[in-house]
Amino acid sequence: MIVKLLTRKLKDGRESLYLEYYKGYSKSKSGKIKHKREKENL
Repeated sequence: MIVKLLTRKLKDGRESLYLEYYKGYSKSKSGKIKHKREKENL
């Protein structure tokens, strides 16, 4: 699992922090990749 601390710019100019948890991916039978991610606002 990979954890990243990222920022998102809000409409009023402030920045919001959030954690992104990357838990890997799964591949469909047609070959498309679906990432398993969760986001948590701080």
